[in-house]
Amino acid sequence: ALLVGQIISALFGFWDAEDKKRSMEGLPPYITYEMVEAALECQEEYGHPAGCTIAQIIQESGQGDRMSQLAERDHNLFGMKWWSGYAGCPEVAGKANWATSEEYVPGEHTQITASFIRFTGDAECIRFRSRVFLQAERYSGNALIREAIERHDSDRMAEGLKDAGWATDSAYVEKLKAVMDRYGLRAFDAMAPGDLANPSA
Repeated sequence: ALLVGQIISALFGFWDAEDKKRSMEGLPPYITYEMVEAALECQEEYGHPAGCTIAQIIQESGQGDRMSQLAERDHNLFGMKWWSGYAGCPEVAGKANWATSEEYVPGEHTQITASFIRFTGDAECIRFRSRVFLQAERYSGNALIREAIERHDSDRMAEGLKDAGWATDSAYVEKLKAVMDRYGLRAFDAMAPGDLANPSA
């Protein structure tokens, strides 16, 4: 009876994993069910459009069919930099130094070494972005981001993030929108977390 129970449990686990894999078809292979689920949960709780959240992961961490080392090793999916005030957050595992390229003047890139946040997991990183990082006044008080939340609009969110100083890339908004176009990510803006397990959604 125990053996039969284990076999049934293993089969259900396999089928569940296959269902989750199928529901992520069309997205880059490193975008997991758990990432999308966390993005939808944060959209529901904080209003941050899920399409833009996923686009940022692809833009910030995607490297072909896999993610950057910062994302894979430290679960930092958005390139969020360290601040000592983050040390007590439950999602945070510490900090790590990484070389990075910054564009302070359009077309001119500078290589620097900076401290980045290490997270306990990918979903935790996504939650931290909404729960802590985007609650800073520069983001929460940005008119474009407030409009994006009100309108459930990933395009406006991308514009607001750049306007609030998220990235040092002059083409950041255009790149995010191109990622949204390529993978149809705006569809997530109208979804709830429960819709992810629903094939018709």
